[in-house]
Amino acid sequence: MNISTIFLVMLTIVLVYCCTLVNFEQFMDTEPSLKQTTYRHILSETKEALDALDIPFFLSSGTCLGYVRERDFIEHDYDIDIGIKDTDFKPQLISEMTKRGLYLYRVLGTLKSGMELSFYLTATPLNHRAKIDIFVHKEKGPKTCWYTYTLDKTKKLKYCVTKFDLEEVDFLGIKVNIPNPVKKYLTEHYGKDWRIPKSSGVLGDYSFSSSPISLVNDFETVDDDMWY
Repeated sequence: MNISTIFLVMLTIVLVYCCTLVNFEQFMDTEPSLKQTTYRHILSETKEALDALDIPFFLSSGTCLGYVRERDFIEHDYDIDIGIKDTDFKPQLISEMTKRGLYLYRVLGTLKSGMELSFYLTATPLNHRAKIDIFVHKEKGPKTCWYTYTLDKTKKLKYCVTKFDLEEVDFLGIKVNIPNPVKKYLTEHYGKDWRIPKSSGVLGDYSFSSSPISLVNDFETVDDDMWY
């Protein structure tokens, strides 16, 4: 192989790399807009489903944090979080969500012990990230608690904050509720540094299963929760 051929091969590699890099940067520029639009649609359809059943709901966890801190969905967040009270839960919720193209794909826990329902929107470029989690909250004395599991489903997680009222706000043109007082909720859930953005994931500095200061481990009994 002569020098000219080697040069052409190297030039081709450099050009392919640069084109790939440009395409990736363009994707990163458009991805937040695509995600925000999709998430807004999911939240709007979920509100219609819950309103049809007179089930009050509120933005919770990262979605609530996004509203307060950024007035938008957090760009690096991978789902929408909302909460409802266990006393407001109705089984018809599932069929109402399905009518609007949001399909139940996972249930963690039970209504008695604490439950999380996850729904996804099909046929979007976001694939499995086009989803919303509904956390059923239970009031225990002065606290409001909700539950989930670790990613491998081997450990149940419980979060508790002081009971709160609900306040209606406008979020991206959608009327929703948030915990009130919301800054107290965020401080009790995330800590005093909730205003500082943190990245999640394997290489991030935030993990839902260990970072929140609202995490407690006071289960009186080990319950036989089922999930699918």
